[in-house]
Amino acid sequence: MNDADEVIAAARENPDLLFPFAQLRRSAESGELVLDGSTRAILEAQLETGLMHGIGEISVRHNETPSGPPGGDQNEADGEVLMDVYALAADWGIPVNVHVDVDVDVDVDVEYEYVEELSAALTGSPDTTFIWAHLGDAPPDVVRSMVEAHDNLYGDTACRNPYYERNGRSTEEQSLTDEGVLLPEWAALFDDHPDRFLFGTDLGRSDRHEQLDQVLEHAWTVLDQVGPEAREGIAEGNARVLLGLDYEPVVHTSSAARPDPMAAAGPACIDDIDVLKARLQPTILRRTPIRGRLEPLARIRHRRHGSMRSQGPRRLCPTGS
Repeated sequence: MNDADEVIAAARENPDLLFPFAQLRRSAESGELVLDGSTRAILEAQLETGLMHGIGEISVRHNETPSGPPGGDQNEADGEVLMDVYALAADWGIPVNVHVDVDVDVDVDVEYEYVEELSAALTGSPDTTFIWAHLGDAPPDVVRSMVEAHDNLYGDTACRNPYYERNGRSTEEQSLTDEGVLLPEWAALFDDHPDRFLFGTDLGRSDRHEQLDQVLEHAWTVLDQVGPEAREGIAEGNARVLLGLDYEPVVHTSSAARPDPMAAAGPACIDDIDVLKARLQPTILRRTPIRGRLEPLARIRHRRHGSMRSQGPRRLCPTGS
């Protein structure tokens, strides 16, 4: 059983908890992403299960990791095969999550050279909705310029906390906060564009499981320092729209009155899906029927002046089928 098979099996067993994305494969020999004539078929096989709500996370530009190639992933964000992957996501009306660091080489001053690649991909794929993983590890001014230039770009806050040590970057550089205070540039960006950002954790590495309590508390700290529209959108509303989910409404209140997400947490290390479910129960989403419900995401973008435009149900199957 490969990683995709394991995800599919877990989603079938936990339909109210897991809303997976289709995954690209890596070469067993080189660790490189498989980006060739087989890529589309690999993804389509996963999408045809009816369980997938997106594609990704695709490590387009990524520092070296144990599972990746020596020197890290260095794929062109606007390369031919990836552009076809983005088109596939548009055909199915689902988002694609891409990891495009602003610069892979952390030993030199950040030049943000790969932002231009991502920008070209966004411009060349106007009907595809992109989620920029970890906000590209970029500073708020770069993220703002990208979000305001491309209305098909969203960003997730995964890893943007003061606890993860990753990519050779300091925790101060990647965190949205400074000693618990949301940096004013991030606060302004979230409030100016409350429909464009999503909460994330990136719990992939096992050593991060023990940090989940801290990461969730940090997320609440961030949400407590933005306006109500941004708070609701980042916490769950924007994910609900992008992934085509219904959910049980949760009132996201200030820290003084909010429910404690750790109340039924169990041990600090997540050993199984039941513990994870207990931890996340206060904001759990509920799945709606997969087939025949969703139109391409380009038709439901975006909130404007505090209202969400919607033009009918979106489909989680190829347009025209």
